[in-house]
Amino acid sequence: MKKYLFIGAAVLVLIASVSFLSGGPAIAEAASQGALYPGTAVNDTGTGSVAWTNPTNALTDNGTNATWGIDYHDGSYDKNIRIVKGGVIGATNKSAGAYWPNTAAYATFGTASDKWGETWTATDINDSTFGFAISGEDPYGGGLSNYLKTTNFGFSIPAGATIDGIIVEVKRSTFSDGPFGSADQGRVDAVRITVHYTASSPASITSDVVFFE
Repeated sequence: MKKYLFIGAAVLVLIASVSFLSGGPAIAEAASQGALYPGTAVNDTGTGSVAWTNPTNALTDNGTNATWGIDYHDGSYDKNIRIVKGGVIGATNKSAGAYWPNTAAYATFGTASDKWGETWTATDINDSTFGFAISGEDPYGGGLSNYLKTTNFGFSIPAGATIDGIIVEVKRSTFSDGPFGSADQGRVDAVRITVHYTASSPASITSDVVFFE
């Protein structure tokens, strides 16, 4: 909208313009953060009976693995795929019982609009207790691992943002040392998380002043 103020021979033109300043209507901006890796990884006995060895090997994607022992030749399968909020492992299980491949590869869980059955704030995501937990199963040999619980991802979502969805990627595999081997393992090399959110940028009306003679 333009307003014209005539002062003598000079014309003062006030040109209204929108700038992103405090005090005006909010403008939504879609964004994401990640993928980020955890700062903490531990064995959690909330499920299963077989402990993870070297859980901190899952902190980065570097070819070293957190492992759990499986029975001869059976392989490892997803059993529990769960988000962690405030240090508590969530009720929603994303597992479809998929086999962990013989060559390590990332599996993706969740989407940019999937909240994993939880209500989130930016504070929840930024907290060091936010994270992810996975357990593997040997359905033929009957083994079930404890949780590999990863937290402390270091997010810095803007205050007041709306959390839209959480994507978790897990690089996992099955290792076998042969048909008569005794060191078969389920392995996790890395876990990483991406968070999608909508931030609110307030807008207000400011004016540019132009003089015409």
